Amino acid sequence: MRNLLSILFCLPFLFISCGSDDDDVITLKESSKELKSGSTYQIEATSGYDITYTVENAYYATVDTKGLVTALRIGETKIKISSNGEEKTFNVKVTPTSKLYEEPNLEFGISRADLIKKLGKPEEETDESIIYTTASNAAPITFYFFDLNKKLEQTGMLISSVYSKDAATFLSERYVYVGVSDDETALLFINNIAAEKATMLVAFMNSNSKDYYQVVYMPYTHEKSMPETDSRYSKYTEAVDKYLSGLQ
Repeated sequence: MRNLLSILFCLPFLFISCGSDDDDVITLKESSKELKSGSTYQIEATSGYDITYTVENAYYATVDTKGLVTALRIGETKIKISSNGEEKTFNVKVTPTSKLYEEPNLEFGISRADLIKKLGKPEEETDESIIYTTASNAAPITFYFFDLNKKLEQTGMLISSVYSKDAATFLSERYVYVGVSDDETALLFINNIAAEKATMLVAFMNSNSKDYYQVVYMPYTHEKSMPETDSRYSKYTEAVDKYLSGLQ
């Protein structure tokens, strides 16, 4: 009896070990892929039944009915592959073609004191902002602007004009382009494919210096109209233009 019980206890493991991919409805050649933004990849999946493909988060990538993946923005998502009741997952990681600069701190609402603790002593300070220089030739200056309660309200960077096309690529690989501002001074991006779910607006615009463009990051809610948003970043640009005038 002892020997029989020993065999009985082993049976579940024997059944599991006997299973193989041959029993699978779906066969995948690869289960993950790292893709550059803008590139495509054909998922190689076979089944004796119809196959459907569904992307988990279309912000990062899309997939068509044939399994062709298009990498969009930096990040990771999953693609669900379904056939005759079986599901498998294909993992997609999207990497950038442009690494123009390291994005600034975007913890909107953080206190001025806490931000300085994280970043160190700024090169310059005003009542409403702190300014840091960086080692980047592309983005040499970073601004942080605070509200009346000394909470981070906007973040911005100066981008050397020779990198303007690279900057547009950099932003489009990370955010969704939504159009030109009402005053036609900025290209606008948000951080979600659905405007009502976006939490941040990014504006790419000229400065009063031919040597620099500006990138401004700020919180965003869909309820705010674009004219209101335009006035918010105009406050930032006025301060930056004043700073640039002092460099000339």
